[in-house]
Amino acid sequence: MSDLKSAVDRFLDGFRDRLLSGAQDDGVRAEIAALNALWPAPTLNPAPAEPVRLPACDHLGPALERAEAEREAGLARTIAALAPSLRWTYSYPTNPRDRDLSSKVAFAQIVGRRGLQPDAEIHIGLTLIAPHVVYPAHHHPAVELYLVVSGTALWQSGNAEPALRAPGSIILHPGNVVHAMTTFDDPLLAIWTWRGDLASPSVYANLQTA
Repeated sequence: MSDLKSAVDRFLDGFRDRLLSGAQDDGVRAEIAALNALWPAPTLNPAPAEPVRLPACDHLGPALERAEAEREAGLARTIAALAPSLRWTYSYPTNPRDRDLSSKVAFAQIVGRRGLQPDAEIHIGLTLIAPHVVYPAHHHPAVELYLVVSGTALWQSGNAEPALRAPGSIILHPGNVVHAMTTFDDPLLAIWTWRGDLASPSVYANLQTA
């Protein structure tokens, strides 16, 4: 077994176990059941692309280090093992409210057509956001689930009141529901899943009025 395959398997096993453990509300529980039914089978041949590092990756080490003292330390260790192979991206157009956002936010796909393990039915990846950043309101058709690994941030979803979400929180964003995050003194590192429409990209909301 290659080192990369072993690292991917440990990450996926740990993430799946974490999602399936512990009580959630009905919506989150239903989404976890749907994800579990589509969970990627182990692959014999991970498909690494050339690793790509973005400026926001300066905050990955501190986020993982902080996670060691928090609830998701085990998952953080599996992410650290994958870190040298990750291809970080940022594909949004320039946001007039923060033209430097591409240096503060980054995404890495682990499972999916651009990930380490190809899959056509489910995408799994990471979101990394620097401290003191507003990740603006955005939306996408895919159903999205987040597990916070490190960093307490303010999360907004639809018309609900913004809420602080600490490491260990699981957050569900139904398809096309507008959502946003705001970080404070610590970077945010979270695992996400996408299910449903995997082809349509995420877009910022109301850019034309910015």
